[in-house]
Amino acid sequence: MEFVEIGWQVLADPHNVLMVAVGLLLGIVFGALPGLNAIVGVALVLPFTFSLSPVAALSLLIGLYKGGVYAGSLPAILLNIPGAPEAAATSLDGNALVRRGLGAKAIGASLFASVSGCLVGDLFLIAVAAPLASVALRFGPAEFFALFVFSLSIVGAVSGRSLTKGIAAALLGLIVATIGMDQITGTARFTFGVFDLSGGISLLSLIMGVFAISEILIQIEESRKTPAAETASPAAAGASPTAPGPGKHLTFREIGSLLPTVLRSSALGAFIGAIPGPGATTSAFASYALERQLSDTPDSFGKGNIKGVAAPDAGNNATCSSTLIPLFTLGIPGAPIAAVFGGALMIHGITPGPSMFNSDPTLVTALMIMFVVASLFLLPVGLTASRFSLKLLALPRSILYPAVLVLSYTGVYANSSSTFDLIAMSVFGLLGYAMRKVGLPASAFVVAFVLGAPMESAFKRAMLISQGDPAVFVASPISVLFLVLTVLACAAVVWQRRRSAASVEGRNSGKPDDAAM
Repeated sequence: MEFVEIGWQVLADPHNVLMVAVGLLLGIVFGALPGLNAIVGVALVLPFTFSLSPVAALSLLIGLYKGGVYAGSLPAILLNIPGAPEAAATSLDGNALVRRGLGAKAIGASLFASVSGCLVGDLFLIAVAAPLASVALRFGPAEFFALFVFSLSIVGAVSGRSLTKGIAAALLGLIVATIGMDQITGTARFTFGVFDLSGGISLLSLIMGVFAISEILIQIEESRKTPAAETASPAAAGASPTAPGPGKHLTFREIGSLLPTVLRSSALGAFIGAIPGPGATTSAFASYALERQLSDTPDSFGKGNIKGVAAPDAGNNATCSSTLIPLFTLGIPGAPIAAVFGGALMIHGITPGPSMFNSDPTLVTALMIMFVVASLFLLPVGLTASRFSLKLLALPRSILYPAVLVLSYTGVYANSSSTFDLIAMSVFGLLGYAMRKVGLPASAFVVAFVLGAPMESAFKRAMLISQGDPAVFVASPISVLFLVLTVLACAAVVWQRRRSAASVEGRNSGKPDDAAM
């Protein structure tokens, strides 16, 4: 009853509700612009919250964060250009649906999954914050290494038709992840005397290069092959003549069929978000991989399966709330956005950690309520934004892609103020173009890059603690569990691929095969 009473008090103040709505609108703008993301938006808006009350200020930041995470999928779906790293998994099936003329269904599935994921993450934050935080405390270097190894099994789900090429792309991503100073020894690796490489490769510049620049280069190449496509819209150029147009929206029956996918992915994303380290990108790809492995038609993923849109979006949006659990309960910022929120709390005289629940329980309750309010508001605001975003498909390529190119470079520079990141973005754009030409999956490359550095660091720290004894990796039930799951995931990928190959062979020979029966 006290929770409900505080909720009514918070919602009775129109200023708080207005701040959530304004935050969602700003977040969608930041998230939809290539190169900018929710973290950049929260950091930029933070100085303007000094004059606001703590609840109003944090309501604004909560709305901005949730809106930005959702909107990162809009350019990923419409243009195959992720607005944020965690949206890279959504582009695999989202853009394929757009090319089939089903852009409205993809956007609808993304919004439904995002709102559902946010709500599940909110419930995790409210109901099981303390238990999840205690589980996260049990993760040491060995447990983190096992977790990252298990996460690498995602490569099998995003490798496309050739697992060999997927593994090759992942190995390339792991090599790129080693560029810079060794986190343990401080030794420079693959820097070639270039000081700017000592800090490693920026994830944002790599993502924007591999996806945005390479996509623009591919579009330029296609326009040279078919000059009429220079003025055609992306949807018109890629859609099948018999495919339904972008105006056909998601049906209630399709929403019902997506519900199990959304719930599974949201639960997985909420749990991963509560663990300091992995983050929304890992959650998105892990949710995508899980759904592909559970599917009866895994080969349809990457070709326009609507569950391939819902799963990663539910997973990464579920982390919005759960990623703050270590901050609220332990005072530990487990992700960059958590560090920014921690700064916002301290600016308003609130110390993150267990003392929050004792010193100002009313504020903590108010914040949890505003998380739920932001998730509910995301539905109408997101519907409005999706209607405007679909109009991008009507713009000619000659206007759309140059604008995206300018926004991509502007966004990367605004994120780091580094001209070197612009050069790196261009280099990875050429690399991404070359990978697409030879059939190496860019998603496998990005997954391995994201996991490479923390996995190596966890491995070295575990070996230092155990004084070189590799048994440390099987000394904990948690690490053993993740290693067993890794073996099972790899076996499932191999079995699925053999089953698919046998099915294709059976269809080609005109005989029913065992896998299909």
